[in-house]
Amino acid sequence: MPETSRRLWDSLGASTSLGPLRDQRIGQASDWRQLPPGSPVSKGAALFPRLDDRTE
Repeated sequence: MPETSRRLWDSLGASTSLGPLRDQRIGQASDWRQLPPGSPVSKGAALFPRLDDRTE
């Protein structure tokens, strides 16, 4: 999960406006409107890839 959190943080471009992920506090994670409007978002690989359903 730590790697997934970092990938999400990077794709949101959050380091630019909010600082490094390691400096964030869990108590503020649910605060809305922390990213400025118009912040660039980049599409990356799936954060939680779908698992194959192999029930036979």
